[in-house]
Formats: sequence, structure tokens, C-alpha cells
Amino acid sequence: MNNIRCCNDPEGYKRVFVSLKLPNPVLQRIESINSFIDGRLVKKVKSPGFHLTLHFCGVTKIWQAKFLHYELIDKLGHLSSVRLKLGVIGSFPRPSNAKIIWLGLNGDSSKLNYIQSCVSKAAIGLGLEVNITKFKPHITLARIKNGNKLKQNEVFLKDINQIEKSILDFPEFEIKSIDIINSIHSNSRHQYIGIGSIYLDNQTCCPN
Repeated sequence: MNNIRCCNDPEGYKRVFVSLKLPNPVLQRIESINSFIDGRLVKKVKSPGFHLTLHFCGVTKIWQAKFLHYELIDKLGHLSSVRLKLGVIGSFPRPSNAKIIWLGLNGDSSKLNYIQSCVSKAAIGLGLEVNITKFKPHITLARIKNGNKLKQNEVFLKDINQIEKSILDFPEFEIKSIDIINSIHSNSRHQYIGIGSIYLDNQTCCPN
């Protein structure tokens, strides 16, 4: 059974997004990759904050979260799991002026793009935030601290080619569920609270 977790705020959730649930071994490998980033220059994301965002919904009312959850179960629950692989390191907006350091994902791109399209259509249909940027599967590793003007390679403590080799050696993995997450910002950090899950291949799991 797939349940939506109750919200303490009667108005709804402040900052909701839909993302893929990454397996623990993948989170651990990403954490090890982050150990090679110079923490003096950036603000690192820490596990379990690593996620692949499919759609950012923003402020979301309780009824919108429930309808989104039910629609995604209907549209995506029959799909089999998605097979992905860690990719190369990149940065936004560009390597010569890095602001965000990210880790790309490869694998079953056609199924991943289909899932992302279904999520976005469902969210937009409910009046949730529209994302006009092209979907690029990635996991944010770190954000450059204000005042630092850096190239992508200057952020790492060792040669980036060696780091990417260890990334590409990591085996392919399966994504078996999609999460609806509420991000709460407090004490200069983000806390991620799961409010609903969509289990692929019609898996039966305990409710949140």
C-alpha cells in the first residue's frame, strides 16, 4: 500500500520535489566521491541529501500532494525498475565558472525521461511549479561558497580523471521507487522528509 504522510501544517508543504530513491550503496559511493572536494571552497551536500530531482513542485497544498501521489501510482506503478549508472562530474553554469558541482547519471535514459515527463505533466496539471529548463539527470554534490570564482577542476583535492575512473568502475544499479519529498530549511541546513512513495513494478511495501 502507498500512503501519503500527514503534514503538520494545515496549509500544506513549503518546498516539495519528486525524486528517485537512490540505494544505500550508491549514497555511500557518492559520499566517498565528495571526500575529494575541498570543503574550504564549497558547501557540500551530505547523505541522505543526495537525490536526483525529477520535478520541483515548490509550495504544495495537501490535496495537491495526495492527487499527485495517486496519479503517479497510476501512471508509473506498473513500470519495472530503472537501471542506471554513475556518470561524469560536471558543473553549472559551466566548467570555467563553477557554481554547482554535480554528478551525472547514465543508463536507461529513455525510461528515465519517460518517468520525468510523466511526473512533470502530473505536477503542472495540478498547478505546481513549472520547470522550463531541460531535464539533465544529475545529483548535486556541492555549491561554491559566495565570493569564490573557481573553475570546476580547482574544487577537487586530487586529479578529476582519477576520481571519474573510480566513479565509472561502480556497477550499474536499480531504482525501485520514486519519492515525494518535503524539504525543510532550518539552522542553515535542509532536512528532507518523505511524504509519499511510488513503488515501481507494483511492489507492496509498508506505508510511510
